[in-house]
Amino acid sequence: MKKTVMLSFLLVLIIGSVPLYAETEPLMPPEAALKNMARASDLLGKAVSNTKGDDLGRIQDLIVDQTGTIAFVIIGSGGVMGVGDRLSPVPWATLQAGLKPSKDRIIANLDKETLANAPMFEAKKWPNFSDSQWMKKVSDYFHSLEKPGISPNPNAR
Repeated sequence: MKKTVMLSFLLVLIIGSVPLYAETEPLMPPEAALKNMARASDLLGKAVSNTKGDDLGRIQDLIVDQTGTIAFVIIGSGGVMGVGDRLSPVPWATLQAGLKPSKDRIIANLDKETLANAPMFEAKKWPNFSDSQWMKKVSDYFHSLEKPGISPNPNAR
C-alpha cells in the first residue's frame, strides 16, 4: 500500500513538473501563426481575380479528397448576390500562387475565357465528384491548358 501511494505521489510530481507545450510557446494572432497558410474560413466567400486583375468570381466551397488534400476550389461566377451562379471546380494548384496574404482576394492563374469554358454545374445540381468520368473531364480540361498548342475544349461542360 505504501509503495502504491509513493508511486502515485511520484507520478503526480513528475507530471506536474513537465511544462505543457502551450505553456512554453508564445501565443500569437492567427495571421502570424499561419504565415504562408490560409484557414478555410478565410477562403470561403473570398473574391478571386487573375493576374490581370479581372474578377473571376468568389470561392463558394472547397473539395477535399480522400487524403485530406484540397483538390478543387468551387468558384461561383455570373450570378447576382449568389443567385444564378455557375459553379466551376478549379484545381487547388491554380490558386497556390495566390495564397500570399491579401485581405480582399485570391489570385488565380486563369483568364476569364478559360473559366467561362471550364466544366460547370448549378448550385442545386452538383455532379458526383466520385464519378471517374466527371473527374476525367475536369482534369483533362485543366491539364490541356498546361500543354502548349492545345486550347481547352469549350464543349467539356
